[in-house]
Amino acid sequence: MLSIYIIVDSVTVSLLLILMALALSTGGYKHRINRLFAAFTIMMACWLPSVHIGNSPSVSQDVATVANFAVFACSFSAGVLFTKIVVLLSDLSWAGRVFFRIEWLLWIVALMSATPLVGAGVERQGDINAVIFGPLAGLYGIALMIMLTFMGGVVVQGMRESKEVVQNQLRAIGIALLLTIPLIVLFSYILPVATGKFATTEFGTTPIVLVVVTLYYSVARHQLFDIRMAAVRVIGYTLTLSVMTGLYM
Repeated sequence: MLSIYIIVDSVTVSLLLILMALALSTGGYKHRINRLFAAFTIMMACWLPSVHIGNSPSVSQDVATVANFAVFACSFSAGVLFTKIVVLLSDLSWAGRVFFRIEWLLWIVALMSATPLVGAGVERQGDINAVIFGPLAGLYGIALMIMLTFMGGVVVQGMRESKEVVQNQLRAIGIALLLTIPLIVLFSYILPVATGKFATTEFGTTPIVLVVVTLYYSVARHQLFDIRMAAVRVIGYTLTLSVMTGLYM
């Protein structure tokens, strides 16, 4: 039987894929921010399933190790792409200059994280696989914190200085990030590193569903990605009915 965490992450990925399809349809692919969102969605669709594959005791340790490569690389890449989306939304000149200077370093970290330098392997820990961290896992964590801090600063200043519609978009995104990022980092990185116990990684990505709900809200309420309201409403009603049906079943 599938765990509730796998089901929630599956719903999260499905919602993102649907939103990506809407963002790229009817000429939406011409907008840079929509293409970035599509790349972000692909990274998320790789990251979330890989978490559960890497944690599963039913797979071999080699498969779990490769899945953890994907977890580290795709999660960091998703962070880089989402940071770039926030920078473009805010239209802050200083944020664009700073991100231009550090982006190549962030992508190097993303590539490095798909190697044993960050996740050297796995070992059994009860009903879950524990990650054996590589020599550069600490550098990965530092780069992650710097990126998230920069993103938060851009969101805060963007809410003060950007146009009203962008302020509303960033405010919704900022609230979602404030609620989810601390939980994700705590359960997926800080607690496992500090305690050596990896049970919390099973639900470490579950809060991401709040970000996805916020994105849908920003699309419907504040015209994020320039998606037609009618299409979003139709999809929203369909998804709500599907979720309710699934819960009933």
